[in-house]
Amino acid sequence: MTDPQRAMLLHQVRAVRLNARAYLYQIGGAWGFRDQLQDCANLIDVDPKPLRLQIYRCAAAQFPEGDVLHWFHAIPRPSPHARGVRSRCADDLLWLPWAAAKLFAAGETDFLSKRVRFLAGEPLGPGEDERYADFYPGTETGTVYDHCLRALRLAAGRRGGRGLPVFGTGDWNDALGALGAGESVWAGEFLALVCDRFLPVAAAFGTAGDAAFLTALSADMKRAVLAHGYNGLYFLRGFYPDGTPLGQTPDGACAIDLLPQAFAVFANIGTPEQRRKALKTAFDRLYSPETHTLRLFSAPFGEGSRRAGYVNDYPEGVRENGGQYTHAALWFCRALEAEGLTDLAALADECADPVKRFAFDPAFPNEPYFVTADVGHAPASPGLAGWSGYTGAAGWLFSAKSV
Repeated sequence: MTDPQRAMLLHQVRAVRLNARAYLYQIGGAWGFRDQLQDCANLIDVDPKPLRLQIYRCAAAQFPEGDVLHWFHAIPRPSPHARGVRSRCADDLLWLPWAAAKLFAAGETDFLSKRVRFLAGEPLGPGEDERYADFYPGTETGTVYDHCLRALRLAAGRRGGRGLPVFGTGDWNDALGALGAGESVWAGEFLALVCDRFLPVAAAFGTAGDAAFLTALSADMKRAVLAHGYNGLYFLRGFYPDGTPLGQTPDGACAIDLLPQAFAVFANIGTPEQRRKALKTAFDRLYSPETHTLRLFSAPFGEGSRRAGYVNDYPEGVRENGGQYTHAALWFCRALEAEGLTDLAALADECADPVKRFAFDPAFPNEPYFVTADVGHAPASPGLAGWSGYTGAAGWLFSAKSV
């Protein structure tokens, strides 16, 4: 990657993702709990200060129970508070200890002792998936370390019969928000990864009980993923509430997905042979040289497919419904690199890199200097660029690091 391109990626992250939090396709201006934590973490080699400040900001968007606002506007006047959505999203809360572990690994420790107020508010009631409201700081405070541990303990309790986390109102892929009590293989992998990464923090700041809890939870997740989420060829995406695996409906919707293959690598689940087989299988089924895309999953949800969330409302091959979601494509690229599959990783990188995409197709109808959030794989518009500018993929392309 050239220096001018790195400079443009840095501009995209700073100007679009952190300062404006808006672009042509999204004029929201809110903080996404998981979103800007990742953006700031990907700038850590340039400047760790944004990550430290974002950790404080997100800790202040957490409730004493451990759950967090899925997205929020910070409103300083006339009285400081947050306006946003309290939800049952499976992964949001886990990005706080993930980010704290990143900053700790970079050599910073004082931030873990900073005390931050929790938000006040009634917990979500039975059958209440989310609540949009104004939320005000409560009287209870905790250190950043305490905030992180509460998130992990709540996540440990949100598990189904297989021992895997439930989807709730989404698990990074918000479009799978109707799966509710169904279980997510990817969320189990991510929870294991976060436990492993946070373990050195617990060893330095917590108790022996904290470390034992994290060690046991990680081992439980890895056992559950291998026992229920690996089919001998690749890792499943998850299960519907009635226990049917995604991909085992008549249309095969979401039979194979990039995320669980990539995060099995990051969380060190299974043997190297199992992980490489899963990566190769996913690449063979999801990479399209004709459209220069690496689809999020296949098959897409079509007319008559069982409902999994608003993913069903997208046309087949568009955005989260089986199009290229560049954020996931870059994670998959990093996993290929980690397992030594460098030739495949280079092809995956070309699907995500805007300069390389533009060289492949000069008619690509988006800016050649901004990372595009998604690229279509729809029969009527193959290779059509979608949402650009406002995408967390920019930070992952800038950092070129594993999760």
